[in-house]
Amino acid sequence: MATIQVKELNSNTWHDLPEPAFEGLNAEVHLISSAESGRDNNVGTMHLDVVARKRKYAISWKNIPASTVQTIYNLTNSTFFNVRCNNDLSGVPYEGVFYRGQDISSQVYSNAWGKNGNQTLYSSFGIDLIER
Repeated sequence: MATIQVKELNSNTWHDLPEPAFEGLNAEVHLISSAESGRDNNVGTMHLDVVARKRKYAISWKNIPASTVQTIYNLTNSTFFNVRCNNDLSGVPYEGVFYRGQDISSQVYSNAWGKNGNQTLYSSFGIDLIER
């Protein structure tokens, strides 16, 4: 299994995302607290009412062709989609419903790459996958 796989919500087909760059997968777990959480002003005790734990994967790739960037973009372009990550903080594969963060980073290295000089090569491309 690839490090990260994506599939549409109503599909049975998983698609492997390309292997991220070295140090190109940042896995985070965020605690979502209720509005009642906070510090007690009388004694200073913190009250934490955790309602959910949500994952975020910041993924980056290096030196990839435009066709691969377009594939990644298209696979993650739905509002929500399933993600399976084999490199999760829990040590076991994790599967959930995610969306792609609004910010996408990319840097073009060359527009004159390939046999006929007609392909674009990205020196870097990055997205965030955020659990719903």
